[in-house]
Amino acid sequence: MEKIVLGAVNKLTGNYIHPKIANKKDNYICPDCNKDLILCQGKIRNPYFRHKMDTINPCNYYDNPGESEIHKDAKLLLKYLLEKKITLIFTRKCVECKHNEEFEIPEITDTSTIQLEYRFEHGELKIADVAYLDDNDIFCIFEICNTHKTCSEDRPEPWFEINAEKLIRMANNDFTSLKIPCIRCEKCEECIKKEKLVMIKKEQALNILYDWFNTGVQISPFNDFTSGFHSAEKNGKSEATDELFDIILYQNFDDDERPQVDRYLIRLINNLSECYFSKEHEYANFRQGVYYLNIEWVLSQTTMPEQIQYVASLDDYNPGGDDLICKNCGCNYPFWIKTIKNENDYKINYVGFNCCDKNKECNYINCKLCYSKVLICITQTNINKMICNSCDSMLYSSNKIYLLVPYREKDDAKKFGAVWDKTYKKWFVYKNNKNIDIILNKWKKM
Repeated sequence: MEKIVLGAVNKLTGNYIHPKIANKKDNYICPDCNKDLILCQGKIRNPYFRHKMDTINPCNYYDNPGESEIHKDAKLLLKYLLEKKITLIFTRKCVECKHNEEFEIPEITDTSTIQLEYRFEHGELKIADVAYLDDNDIFCIFEICNTHKTCSEDRPEPWFEINAEKLIRMANNDFTSLKIPCIRCEKCEECIKKEKLVMIKKEQALNILYDWFNTGVQISPFNDFTSGFHSAEKNGKSEATDELFDIILYQNFDDDERPQVDRYLIRLINNLSECYFSKEHEYANFRQGVYYLNIEWVLSQTTMPEQIQYVASLDDYNPGGDDLICKNCGCNYPFWIKTIKNENDYKINYVGFNCCDKNKECNYINCKLCYSKVLICITQTNINKMICNSCDSMLYSSNKIYLLVPYREKDDAKKFGAVWDKTYKKWFVYKNNKNIDIILNKWKKM
């Protein structure tokens, strides 16, 4: 990479000057040591400054500039560009939508000044690297970043943060107009407006939901109560994890010290990407169900529904059958199931919970795909067909659909494009198969 070129100070005027527009008639000094400089203007390299020979007390400001020298020069350079009315456009990429916004800085006027290390009050005393003032009021602030970024809350809007070395190198290439990238990680105005609208909608949905739960009518799927009425709380904390939820539904509990327990934990979301389950085993051990509800669905309801739709949940499920009962305690509810819904499919996961907490005593089963022996507390693709974690991951990360094809029907399956998987010894079709509807009507998915 080409050596970074720094500016100098005009010895007569005391103003910063860039080597590209400096001339040999004037004299220049180093901004750091104040010693005289030589302006080099050759035909091959871009113009640059260097010190005169000094073997006694040499200055390395230009030969080997460090962080402080680059930071200092970038501040002086930006002040110079603004005062010389060079066209400056700042670009900033929105962290949400990735759209590039552009902000053109207006030229200074007779009432404007550009100040370095400007002190101002913003909650407490702050110092701006470069401040654009108009009538002694802050119009815009510029922070020069070399290693450490500035916290967004520490500066009033509008303000921009610039990479020091990037600014210097851009000025070396083009001095007529500059399009400078702002390195702040922020949302654009449009995304901020959308976010505010989402918060308003969420609050509306939260109030509607809260009213439903306070009518005294128990609504499915939140009606697994053994002791009558329940209560609801907005913006509460889970007893198991201390995590915040939009609504918590309490179940009455026959205990003087603990009259009620938080049974259902509900979050309102806009889309499935906002859904997460961070502490699955803690919820299972405390017998808490976690549910994610879509905000738009709640707002679309004109009356209180008999059943509330949810996009994801983590709750108990009784698959039934002797093979699915814990051998240690005999409990027939040993599993907490995670369900994630989308437009086309379900994803259902066991999360490994036993009432007796004796996982080593759990039943073992044979994976339906690879036939390996695994604990019953496993991931599964279909609630009736047990498969192990690795097979499940393989199924959902591929574009294949595995089928239950009887041997006598294998030739028919091949005619519809089915392929034999030698590893798992199962038939499959690709999801983009043109006959997919006919195939799924004829043969069941694994």
